[in-house]
Amino acid sequence: MKSVDIMDTTAVDKRIAELRADDDQLRSHLTQLDEKLTIFIAAIRDGQANLRATRARADVAAPPAPVAEATTSTNETQRSVASRGMFAGGAPPKAEPAAEMPRSEVPEEPAVSAEDEALLAGLDPKAANAIRVKRRLTGYRKSVRELLEEMQETGAGDSANTANKGKKWWRRGNE
Repeated sequence: MKSVDIMDTTAVDKRIAELRADDDQLRSHLTQLDEKLTIFIAAIRDGQANLRATRARADVAAPPAPVAEATTSTNETQRSVASRGMFAGGAPPKAEPAAEMPRSEVPEEPAVSAEDEALLAGLDPKAANAIRVKRRLTGYRKSVRELLEEMQETGAGDSANTANKGKKWWRRGNE
């Protein structure tokens, strides 16, 4: 019969000594990690305290924002998600109401002149609507006449676009 390699007591003692040395090294690394985590947690707590103080100052300085009507739909959505068991605690997190844009930042639509109305009336409804949208997007800085001129300048390529309308994009340049 073949003998099985059996460790003698000196080999076992050496292996135990190596493991204890590894334990000491592991213990020192865990101590260092614990110190770093303690410093990190303290920094996080300080940051949270600073954020709370900043928010408290902002709440005192600014008047409360009006509550929008859209908060009911958010609450309904949260209820439906909570009913499906999406939250671990069983209750959805609290949602803060959406703040509305102050009226001073929303551009007021200036009165449309008779000339602009006449220009828009002479166009097809699709083009007139496009000009109205472009006018809103430019913050009413451009007149209807300017936008119509821009549209006519860029409209030269529309005949090519209508000719290629049914073709795939990769075939349009080949013919």
